[in-house]
Amino acid sequence: MNSILPISSHTVRNEGGTSLCWKLKSLADKVVNICLAIFRAFFDLLTFPLRFVGSKTWSFPGVALRFPYLVFKRALGIACENSLKTELFGSGYHFQFEKKPLKEELKGYLPYIAAASFIHATNSFWIKSLGYHVIAPREFEIDEKGVEARNLCFFDPVSGLKVGVIEKGDHVIAIFGAIGSSESELENPSERKKIDRWGYQNVTWNLLGGIPSIYLQASDFFKKIRQNPRLNGKRVELAGQCYGGSVAQFLSLQHKVKALCVNSMAIGPGLQKIVGKKSLMAADKWVSHLSVERDFVSDSRGLWPVDQLMSGLGIRTAGNFGRRYVIPSGYSNAADLHNNVIGSALKYIGYDSNEKLSEIPEITNIYGHIS
Repeated sequence: MNSILPISSHTVRNEGGTSLCWKLKSLADKVVNICLAIFRAFFDLLTFPLRFVGSKTWSFPGVALRFPYLVFKRALGIACENSLKTELFGSGYHFQFEKKPLKEELKGYLPYIAAASFIHATNSFWIKSLGYHVIAPREFEIDEKGVEARNLCFFDPVSGLKVGVIEKGDHVIAIFGAIGSSESELENPSERKKIDRWGYQNVTWNLLGGIPSIYLQASDFFKKIRQNPRLNGKRVELAGQCYGGSVAQFLSLQHKVKALCVNSMAIGPGLQKIVGKKSLMAADKWVSHLSVERDFVSDSRGLWPVDQLMSGLGIRTAGNFGRRYVIPSGYSNAADLHNNVIGSALKYIGYDSNEKLSEIPEITNIYGHIS
């Protein structure tokens, strides 16, 4: 017969004391985290105006302040990473469009433009015509809180984050959805309107210097996609249109991955701060923008002189960083002009936008290439 050992009151008191200590420690951790969050929020509030100090390229106050130091550093023989001109005036933010791409160059952009059309409506017609196919989200086996693996894309029904991944051979494009792209994922009209309102709030907050959480969510999620074994040995690039192009631009600068951004929304001072000065100066290496003439989002020519003046005075404003190209519009309606970029691109190259692209060999043999 097994003997039953009595439990001493001393043991009970120790267990109770341990439990109490654990609860007190847990409570203390929560209090510390709350205090840190309050401190960070207060610090961000105090330093918020500093996000607007500086320039996307160079400013008169900045040049005046940097010049003596840079000359003194060179006089001492200290090695400098960049030339004096670059350190004084930056790498040259492109306030205006550089050029119209050659028609042959534009053919290499078609997969990215088609990818943006695909993710908006979750319709793979255009990418299939170009020989690309969708990588099913389930193949990645990514478990991300709030992000659902749908048939053709990842989608967060709360934040509105929408991500698709397509491939052709060793070329992979990760695409981010724009405002309105939730329509194919949500049946309830009120839920779609809620997501769209949230998108417009994010756009406004971004342009005013804030840091919308969806950009940070997209950054974390893209990191998981890029590092996924499914993409080992692949050339991974980014694309997006309008709001989605803004997200792609931010990720391109942050993760050093090439991107083509179509009729892209700019990134504001807050997101520029996260990216950092060095990455912004190297933007031409990673980001290319394609705009349609007179697009109300990305071709704001009337604001260029104002933007240059504010930059010259040392006031940081929102901007599209990287190479900037423009093509003629194939439409007169503002909505078609902004949304149907692939139609304008095909007309510029010399094709009818209603042609069956899958029957044109030179189109189906194209691999995406960002010059």
